[in-house]
This record gives sequence, C-alpha cells and structure tokens, in this order.
Amino acid sequence: MRVSGVSNAASVQYNRKRNFQKQILDFGMRILDLRYSVHFKLIERSESTIRQSTFDIRHSK
Repeated sequence: MRVSGVSNAASVQYNRKRNFQKQILDFGMRILDLRYSVHFKLIERSESTIRQSTFDIRHSK
C-alpha cells in the first residue's frame, strides 16, 4: 500500500510540473500572438499611409 501511495504522490507531483510547463508554454504563445498582432497592425498602418501619400501625390499634379 505504501508503494502505491508513493507512486501516487509522484504522479501528482509530475502532473503539477507538467501543468506548470503547459501554463508557461501557453503564456509564451499568447505573448508571441500579441507581438504578431501588433506587428501586423503596424505594417497595415504603414501600408495605408504609403497608399494615402501615393494617392495624394498622384492627385496633386
């Protein structure tokens, strides 16, 4: 009985460690997703500004 208690405790400890690692990975993925979203929006804005200034140049002649 004691052996199964030890393996149970080890199993619980392993699961906690595994869950913690999953949480860290999930947090990292969220940060990467946020960085990608910000980067994409910045590119989108700069392209919009370029398009707008190109439009202004063409119509100013």
